[in-house]
Amino acid sequence: MPEAQRPRPPRRGAWPLLLAGLAAACGGAAPDQGEGAAGSAPPAAAHRNLDPAVPYVGARTCAGCHAEIAASYRETGMARSWSPLSPDTVLEDFTHYNEIEAPGTGVRYRMLERGGRYFARQMVLDGAGRELAADEREMLQVIGSGRQSRLYATQVQGRWYQMPVAWSTGRGGWDLAPGYDQRNLLFTREITGECTFCHNALAPPMPGVPNRFDAPFPTGIDCERCHGPGRLHVEKWLSPEMVPTAGRDDTIVNPRRLPRDLRLDVCAQCHLGGDPAAERLEREGRDLYAFRPGLPLLEVVVPLGDASPRLDRLGAAGQVDRLRESRCFQESGGRLECLTCHNPHVSIHRADRPADHFRRACLTCHQEAGCSGPEGARRATSPPDDCVACHMRRGEAAGHAHGTFTDHWIRRDIEARPAGERASFRLEPLLPGTGEALGPARLAHAIARAGLRRGLKAVEPGERDGWLQAAGAALDGARAGGLDSADLWFLQGTSLAAMGRPEKAMAALREAMQRDPAHRESGLALGAALREAGQPGEAAEIFRALLQRHPEDAGALAGLGGCALALGRPEEALGLLDRAVAGNPATAWVHASRAAALAGMGRPEEALEAARRAAGLDPQSPPIWELLADLLARSGRPEEAAAARAHAQRLATALAPAGSARMGAAP
Repeated sequence: MPEAQRPRPPRRGAWPLLLAGLAAACGGAAPDQGEGAAGSAPPAAAHRNLDPAVPYVGARTCAGCHAEIAASYRETGMARSWSPLSPDTVLEDFTHYNEIEAPGTGVRYRMLERGGRYFARQMVLDGAGRELAADEREMLQVIGSGRQSRLYATQVQGRWYQMPVAWSTGRGGWDLAPGYDQRNLLFTREITGECTFCHNALAPPMPGVPNRFDAPFPTGIDCERCHGPGRLHVEKWLSPEMVPTAGRDDTIVNPRRLPRDLRLDVCAQCHLGGDPAAERLEREGRDLYAFRPGLPLLEVVVPLGDASPRLDRLGAAGQVDRLRESRCFQESGGRLECLTCHNPHVSIHRADRPADHFRRACLTCHQEAGCSGPEGARRATSPPDDCVACHMRRGEAAGHAHGTFTDHWIRRDIEARPAGERASFRLEPLLPGTGEALGPARLAHAIARAGLRRGLKAVEPGERDGWLQAAGAALDGARAGGLDSADLWFLQGTSLAAMGRPEKAMAALREAMQRDPAHRESGLALGAALREAGQPGEAAEIFRALLQRHPEDAGALAGLGGCALALGRPEEALGLLDRAVAGNPATAWVHASRAAALAGMGRPEEALEAARRAAGLDPQSPPIWELLADLLARSGRPEEAAAARAHAQRLATALAPAGSARMGAAP
């Protein structure tokens, strides 16, 4: 908030009175337990700050009155979930053992410090240790509290990307980021609003650019994520006419006073769904950032669970859905919820936490005499008789090899047994009332979107094909229910392309374009498919139509440049590709296309420079490395050419099982 708009603080003598009133209105300090079962509290609609027009004020403003809570909250993992990387915040070792290699690919990462700034260098070396190609990015932001690990964000022309490396706090060493050992996304994974929604304070992306955000960037999950926007609350309590009274304050949400289901939704906005057992999607036509504590989460999100999950695999973000699986939750009559064990205002890792804190929570329902475990096993836990040790498995989460997580599915037998053969590729709603809220056709559409997402990121061919086929069946169901949108046909085309059916994929994309000629994603994908099918002339018409609407669309410029190159017009291609690079300089295949255009114009050294740039951006693309090897050979560098060709062959072997999961990546 600009300084001119900030509420003026009250006179010094007013603080004690205001703080006393706030304690009465807000229910005191952070709740240790929620009040009552679903439906026992006033309706959420009574909170005036649910109005989308009410602005946020930021945690610093909240701390003016709630100093003690703010101080304790700053020590929690949520408050430390996002921060700038600087000499004041650095935990990592940038000088010893600061180099790692992606398995099987020969792609290496070296982490460096220069003058108080931090970098990750992505490179491929020849047999003598010399760089064949490299790309380096500055590590600007830290994602994660550091309790388990720390991830990093970098920026290119105002757009944010996740970096491929992570620091393991417990092990004290570098490794690939979670999931990157299965599929290394290099520096290309966009940090979108879906990422920041759960990892930071509210930071909605700028319209039309999913990974660009207004400055300044927030630094950690703050008060208003659980209490809603605070402007009305601040104005009320800092008003000179304010007379503190007891009772409910309708200018702010106190989750303790919500019905249990809405109280759970406050936590579930981040702790519901996620790999490996669930997916969460933004509802079609809804804005994820329209969610306010006190609203049903189904207003903006569709959480879907795997109907036959691999129960041996623990997800890092699925605490609420796992808790709902628990008999304790289902039979507690509303007494068991997140707040039963967790006070969000204080860290569970604080030094003064009683050793039997969680056991006490269990004993609010279970009598000590009710435990039937062997006496010796009960006394062997630390602390003795620790319920969590026997009934909540703790282990490494799927895709997160840098720490251990607690499984919130409370059960008698917590043995982690392999699930064996998958029974089905089916998703079902995680929250009650989902089908009624969406209707059959839109629920099928959501299931198709989630299934397609699973198929595209699956590493095992059987998993990929199973989910893609399930997505196709769900799309058929959505159409049978009356949906017939461009987005639906685009999803169909993407699914068919990923299954290796290019003709049917192009037919589906044409259907999408008929329903919405301005559907950018369909236009880019169809143009790319036509060019790859040897029809650059028709593809060029599609890209030109996109450029008529958005003249500097980097994707359309690059696509049209690729068509010009295929049609034997390298000068025209180079002009278009240069414009594409100016709009998005981090796309490897655009630089590779520039290299081909420059080579065709008789400019070999510039072509070689562009090819090196492409190989540095994507050191995992066999075609790019074959192009680089060819240009090196033409330039009289036989040893480098041989090393580049050897790297291409190694990649072709290492990456063959994964295949290409995305249509239209390189027109």
